[in-house]
Amino acid sequence: MDQKDWKKLSRIFDKVLTLPQQGQTAYIKNVCGGDAELEKKVREMLNQLEESDQYFEEQFEKNQAVIDELNSLLESTEESEDFYDGKTIGRWVIAELIGRGGMGSVYKAQRTDESGLQQTGALKILHQSLITQSHIERFKLEQQILSGLQHPNISAFIDSGITAEGIPYMVMEYVEGESILDYCDKRNLGIEQRLDIFITICRTIQYAHKSLIVHRDLKPENILVTKDGHVKILDFGIAKLLDPNLYGGSTIETKPGMRILSLEYASPEQVTGKPVNTSTDIYSLGVLLYKLLTGLHPFDVDDHSFREVEKIVLEQDPPLPGHRLADLGDDKAKEQILQARSTTSSQLIQKLKGDLDAIINKALRKNPERRFDSVESLLNDIERHQTGLPIYARTDTVGYRARKFIYRHRWGVSATALVVLALTVGLVATLWQAEQAQRNAQQAREVSDFLIELFEESDPTDANDGSTTAREMLDQGFEKVQTELANQPAIQAQMLGIIGKVYTNLGLYEQAYPALEQAATAYRNIGETSTDYALVLLLLSNLHYRLGEMEEAEATARESLEMSVDLYGANHPEVASVLNTLALALEELGLMDEAYEAYYRTIEIRRQHKEQNSNLAANLNNLAILLQEDGQLEEADELFEEAVTIVEEEWGEEHPYMAYTLSGYSGVHQDRGEYDLAEADLQRALEIGRAVFPTEHPFIAVALHNLGGLYEELEQYENAFNHYQEGLTLRQSSLPPGHPDIALSSYAIGTVLIKDDNPSEAEPFLHDALDIRMSVYEDGDWRIAQIESYLGRSLLRQQRFEEAGVLLEKSYPILNEVLGPDNLHTQRTLEDLNRFQNLTSQTQ
Repeated sequence: MDQKDWKKLSRIFDKVLTLPQQGQTAYIKNVCGGDAELEKKVREMLNQLEESDQYFEEQFEKNQAVIDELNSLLESTEESEDFYDGKTIGRWVIAELIGRGGMGSVYKAQRTDESGLQQTGALKILHQSLITQSHIERFKLEQQILSGLQHPNISAFIDSGITAEGIPYMVMEYVEGESILDYCDKRNLGIEQRLDIFITICRTIQYAHKSLIVHRDLKPENILVTKDGHVKILDFGIAKLLDPNLYGGSTIETKPGMRILSLEYASPEQVTGKPVNTSTDIYSLGVLLYKLLTGLHPFDVDDHSFREVEKIVLEQDPPLPGHRLADLGDDKAKEQILQARSTTSSQLIQKLKGDLDAIINKALRKNPERRFDSVESLLNDIERHQTGLPIYARTDTVGYRARKFIYRHRWGVSATALVVLALTVGLVATLWQAEQAQRNAQQAREVSDFLIELFEESDPTDANDGSTTAREMLDQGFEKVQTELANQPAIQAQMLGIIGKVYTNLGLYEQAYPALEQAATAYRNIGETSTDYALVLLLLSNLHYRLGEMEEAEATARESLEMSVDLYGANHPEVASVLNTLALALEELGLMDEAYEAYYRTIEIRRQHKEQNSNLAANLNNLAILLQEDGQLEEADELFEEAVTIVEEEWGEEHPYMAYTLSGYSGVHQDRGEYDLAEADLQRALEIGRAVFPTEHPFIAVALHNLGGLYEELEQYENAFNHYQEGLTLRQSSLPPGHPDIALSSYAIGTVLIKDDNPSEAEPFLHDALDIRMSVYEDGDWRIAQIESYLGRSLLRQQRFEEAGVLLEKSYPILNEVLGPDNLHTQRTLEDLNRFQNLTSQTQ
């Protein structure tokens, strides 16, 4: 067997190796299809492979027959069980196979709606051999991730369902394009054009990271470019959630030793099976940028086995891109690379030398902590390189900064003028800047040294047993910052702010509070304002709000606001973010005039920054809902209309933001008695929701519930019941038992059944709702009293007077105190209580 066969075999066995140990048995059984002898041989080969990297090279001839059998079986299994050409799946007719992956196959498919409009999509369906609970959960998670990532450069989610055979599928936007490398090479794009495309990719991944998603399979095949140059990122099939509670709490977990990766673009932590985070994507982006600019992989991976490539990735440092290109011995290959980039060898090496070498080198560090701390930082350095500014990935020396200055002003300033400038007026400024840079660099090094020391103490290869968790490390870091940095207040403040932010993101508010409070105190004692200080105050204000400390939230937000205005100016988006937090606190404090003023100011700032349109649409929608609830329907109408227009212009008609906005807008129409318009908005919102979200997405249940409420107001009780019931079923299947939204749906069904003269049928729904709310809220809460009053009404109409009386007498005082005597619900409860008292007095 030659090296090519060996490489092919390695990839086949990698399918088994990427599974957790407990999942390998089921997979091998499926692949072998009941052939006990073949299964035995596969297990022997797998065991031998784990024991020795050299096993297959020593056993080539002995195992060739088994290898051929396994290859044949795999190919026949794929062809027989997953062949859907020409078939109809759900509403989609399969046109042709696009490709196969480890989880499933992707087909080009089409559907036609009632109006005759045709839509093309990419239908992904799970392999029949992988119909296990864990794989189905992974497939569903991919659906949820795609439906939540609404970005023009991410392949959009369209539809999902289950075939008659019980096989899950989903439909994504069909992208007709080429892989990023092929696109650039076929058009002979230069380095700057390639960097511009790469910047688009970085911004897209930055959006995913802010949405708490790590892609972890970034490779050219998953990044397509259309004919008009539009980038689309595909395949979030092995993506990881940074927040395990995202999408209602995912049960999917990457087990220790479980490797999910494409080896050529995998980071060292993926290869070893260690936990991954955003740094993993940064490493893959580094490999991609390396190949995009040089046409070469950072390592020589051709004609090497899987195990050999693993060893290279883990142990070797990649050569700088310029050096790798210069050392390439294949003249023909080098000529192709240069031709595809419309350049010469010396020109390309000169472009790579310095900044781009340093940027790529930093992205490819073995230690994730030594890479760029975010995609935003990587992106920032590339943009600084393009504009001739010093980049942060390089050592900040006076000579380097001087060269950058000369480069930026090469057309406007002569060399002689620069010399004179440096020797006279500019000398003082240059020395001052150098001193500042040195001071900042020293502070950055001290922070870096502190973090490195902290992580080394938890290194499982060092003195401890490797049992230190991330949470324990965070706690240790908090303790070290308090004790060891007491004499370095600037660094201490910075570290406390970072730790407080991490605690907050983890939902550990009690731990976050002292860290942020101490950070604010440290900054206050230093006596200098800074963007870091303003951010700490904003984080602290948000934390007060989450803890229900509204007065403290208001005070801290005002302090952050004053500082942010001084630092950024009155019309900066950061100021709008602080104003939004202030408005939330003011609203909860009942200071409605000031809350409105803050909301309006937020919107005013957003309108001055077109890049803030997504935030503007959300702000308009939220303010409009508040206005509608306050009875100010005309202004609410105008804001909803503006939000609809922004969404149409930014994302089009069929977008989640449109569904959310129309759902809110329906409330204005309903309050005005414009029931046809309200129904049209809600039906359209539901239609969009079903088109862009998974079938169990929470918004669909919300839209169904709101439609039920509209029909209930129109006294169409059967229609209302059907929508409430569908919403309840959806919530019961997608939410954990005891979720408040399930109680809301059960309560709604109970109320409409009472209105439709079915009090006995209403009773079990109201009992279910009451049980949930009693488990969520404290005794005496008005939301418990609300259901008790309706349950009392149900019992009263069933002439179970004694039971009804207990509930009505208990609930009425609470509703009267909290909601007020003029509230319709309070009045109806009083009427029921009076009726009960009259009936009982007549029987005495």
